[in-house]
Amino acid sequence: MVKVFLDDIRFPNWVYEDGNPLDEWIILRSYNQFENWLKSNLVVPDVISFDHDLGYHDKTGLDVAKLLGEFLLDKKEKGEPFNFPDVHVHSMNPVGGRNIREYMGNLKKHIES
Repeated sequence: MVKVFLDDIRFPNWVYEDGNPLDEWIILRSYNQFENWLKSNLVVPDVISFDHDLGYHDKTGLDVAKLLGEFLLDKKEKGEPFNFPDVHVHSMNPVGGRNIREYMGNLKKHIES
């Protein structure tokens, strides 16, 4: 199972108390790290947990969601099989978190239609 945790500071065990060891998560700290990981692996994560505010970088968790969305839509267009990721948002930014949830929810409806 591929689990991606996007956050510029926190670690998964700071957010989730499910007893999962840190080595079960791929921890990515920025848009650029996520983009590089996605280009290198070409795989849809089974689980992704988003932070919105990624430090002093220009790009946010919503930008990462949109990049992932482009990747998923490309897979759908090519007829490549994939499962939509289990999406979690752990951002402390309520507006940014809501925007990610809404984007990913609308994307899922579009892909599954």
